[in-house]
Order: sequence, then structure tokens, then C-alpha cells
Amino acid sequence: MVEIKTEWTADNLKKYAEFVFFRKNKFAKVMLIIFPLVFIALVIGCLAIFFLMKLFFGLIMAAVLVLFSGICFVFLRFAINEFVKNALETNGASDFDSALLSGEAIFICKNGEPVGQLSFERLASIDFDERAGAVYLSTVENAVLILEFKNIIKGSKQDLTKAVKDIYDKLPKKA
Repeated sequence: MVEIKTEWTADNLKKYAEFVFFRKNKFAKVMLIIFPLVFIALVIGCLAIFFLMKLFFGLIMAAVLVLFSGICFVFLRFAINEFVKNALETNGASDFDSALLSGEAIFICKNGEPVGQLSFERLASIDFDERAGAVYLSTVENAVLILEFKNIIKGSKQDLTKAVKDIYDKLPKKA
């Protein structure tokens, strides 16, 4: 059995948002590779037009493309930060502060006392994020339980990983 704190912080919510937006599915991963490559090719093409054909328009377009990419990056950062801010404001006072996990059950606890149980049928997905050092349990109601390895109270990272994999094996195949 593993006991782990489940507190939402700005840091772990930001890591979760980045995981969902950029690394969870293959399409996002492919787009994160293709878009910068296309952008670089366009900028190089615009610079080539400027230097080879002496058209000032090429330099202006290269500058516009660089400015546009900067605006897109700032917009994405702003969107993630806004998501984190709204999530913390909306769900600031949680009904629980830790969870007990075993391969058979997930118990939700407040001040070390179980106050409920999360049934496996309510889980929609389980995602491992090694980069952030966390496991994300998502329910069908779009609730997220963030289990960070650094917040383990009793047990170890291996125990948590094993318990979550046991839970994953018992989930319906839709998850």
C-alpha cells in the first residue's frame, strides 16, 4: 500500500497541462516537430529571397514570421498559466489531501483518515509522466488525481508504479 499527498500546486498543474497539451498524444508530438521545421524553412526561404533577389519584401516576411512565432509561444504560455490559475481558484479547497493506493483500491483521505473510495470504473485514463515524476489518474468526470513521486509518504516510487499498473490492468479496455 502506498500513501501519497495529492495536493494541487501551480507547479504540478503546469506540468500536467504541458503533458496533456504537448506530450500525451502522437499528433501533438508530430506537430511539435513539424511546425518548427516548416517555420525554419519559411524563414530561410524568405532570407534567401532577400539575399539572392535583393527583394526587401523577403526580409520583412522573415521578420513577420519570427514575430508571429514569438506571439504564438507567448500565447501558449499564457493559455497554460491561465488554465493553472483557473484550476487553482476553482478547486482551491479540496475535500481530500492524500490517497492510499493498492492494486485493489484507491482510498481518498483527509488528515490521514479515509473519506471515500475511487472506483476503477470511474477512471478514464492513467498516464505516466517520467519527465515530471508523476502519474495522472483521470476520471470520466474530467477530475485529475496528480500523484507525484516526491510526495510519497509511505512506500516508494516502485510501489506506486506497481500499484498503478495493477489498477491499470483491472480497468476496462477503454482506458
